[in-house]
Amino acid sequence: MGMLKGIMKNRNAQKSPKSFYDPTDKFTKIYVGNMTYDMAEGDINKLFTKYGKVGKIQVIRDPETNKSKGIAFLQMYNREHALTAIDKLNGSEVNGRTLKVSIAQEREKLQKKPKQKVVKTQTKEEKPRKQRRRKFNFDFSPQSNAR
Repeated sequence: MGMLKGIMKNRNAQKSPKSFYDPTDKFTKIYVGNMTYDMAEGDINKLFTKYGKVGKIQVIRDPETNKSKGIAFLQMYNREHALTAIDKLNGSEVNGRTLKVSIAQEREKLQKKPKQKVVKTQTKEEKPRKQRRRKFNFDFSPQSNAR
């Protein structure tokens, strides 16, 4: 029973920060750009926890090499803390690089547009194209092979 109490305490501890967390709040999702390529999730967490509780952190990596692309996205639990972090960290220098920190913008859904045929109308200035003359005129009829 003592072990079960410990588990229940941990579950309650994990739920408490989520009680004021709103995942639909667009102002808590933050974009971080121009980072050094060796910055990891822990470094970003350390940088942003000065301004409030940090949730999920995602460093964008090259799928083939698994090396950082110098871009990350993170979620903060509170809108005011997120806006304060953006205000304080945007333009700040970290490891010799000037960070670009802003509210993350959602990517527009890419839709393939149907190709439209372009109908070109001839204007008075344009001359009609001349048809090319064929240089060689091969005759494959049976009479030409009879020689």
